[in-house]
Amino acid sequence: MSRTKTNRQPSMGDVAAAVGVSKTTISRYLHGNFGYRGVSGVSRWLADWGNDAHNH
Repeated sequence: MSRTKTNRQPSMGDVAAAVGVSKTTISRYLHGNFGYRGVSGVSRWLADWGNDAHNH
């Protein structure tokens, strides 16, 4: 995820919207609470995003 037009780093809300989960799910992921269903989706999305970033 690149910086936005206002030249700021993406917020948890920006990431949540891109992944399609809540800000709470992003917070749980960042704090290592992986026991929630949405967190596995975040992990997959970040892995895919990282692979895409390395392929460009």
